Amino acid sequence: MKKPTFILLLLCVVVNSCSMMKTQKAESIVGIWNGKTPQGVDITLTFREDMSMTTHMETAQGDFAIEAKYRIDYAKKPIPVDIYDMNLPKGEGAIYLGIAEFKDNTTMLFHGVIKQAGATENRPSAFGDDAVEYKRVTK
Repeated sequence: MKKPTFILLLLCVVVNSCSMMKTQKAESIVGIWNGKTPQGVDITLTFREDMSMTTHMETAQGDFAIEAKYRIDYAKKPIPVDIYDMNLPKGEGAIYLGIAEFKDNTTMLFHGVIKQAGATENRPSAFGDDAVEYKRVTK
């Protein structure tokens, strides 16, 4: 095989492999997501690659933010999401047991319950009426 043909073939394989790698990891919670609860509360979730996150809520009582850490397991369906180490007053030891489902790369359904330390709440196994649909913020 001639050298220019071989280089062109190698380049095609590399480009194709890179584009396949991009599409395989379409589901990622990392980013900024906007949603509105059924009660009309605007929520912005910001998930960072270092496994930290921020929840910002705009309520009738005012705006507030919660800083926390998270765990996620993309291998399970629905996708379990634990939010913990929240900076909540009286929230020491509380954990948010959530589930997520990606409708596409820009839409995520999210639902869960807060489990207080010592309580026996279980993670939901399905999305209820109070699940929130979030849209990914794109720049």
